[in-house]
Amino acid sequence: MSKRSKSHKKANICKTFFKMLRSPQKAFKEIDLEKGIGTALVLLLVSVLLGRILMFLIGMFSYRDILPIYLKEYQYANSAMIAGAQIIGVFLISLFMHLWLKLFRIRLKPAALFRIISFSAVPFIILGSVIFFKNWIFYLTAFFVIYGIKELGETTGLRSALSVMTAYFIFWLGQIIYGVIVMKIMMVM
Repeated sequence: MSKRSKSHKKANICKTFFKMLRSPQKAFKEIDLEKGIGTALVLLLVSVLLGRILMFLIGMFSYRDILPIYLKEYQYANSAMIAGAQIIGVFLISLFMHLWLKLFRIRLKPAALFRIISFSAVPFIILGSVIFFKNWIFYLTAFFVIYGIKELGETTGLRSALSVMTAYFIFWLGQIIYGVIVMKIMMVM
């Protein structure tokens, strides 16, 4: 691949993401034309990197009084583990959603679903760590996933919304159950 085609691909990734904010319908049509998960994976990696850099900068400004100590004690390995967990999380969410959508009789190829979830998760991955953006960005991500499944899965908006919202509900219940189990274990110790 030449340097020109690589830079063109990077420009297309950014253009598609910003198009998603302006016109999700056009963006998902472009995403549907892609083959494989290469572009989505690159976007995901760049988003995770930007999100980690933003967290580092927020920490620097939050702890500016003790900046030398913060820079010395910043846990780079922990940040790398979080970044890896985010990427693995998108793969697992895509796998779960692929199986879940089959229950709702929505036919969507795994690669297409991974592209939908990757492009939809970008705002949450980058800005999700900023406390006052977290809830709004979560709803924006849910909207993009619902809309992407509706467009690429060729289904109704209601069926798409029900499938995504029930999946979110199951995930939420799982978090509560996990929290209760961890709390019980901690009380025993």
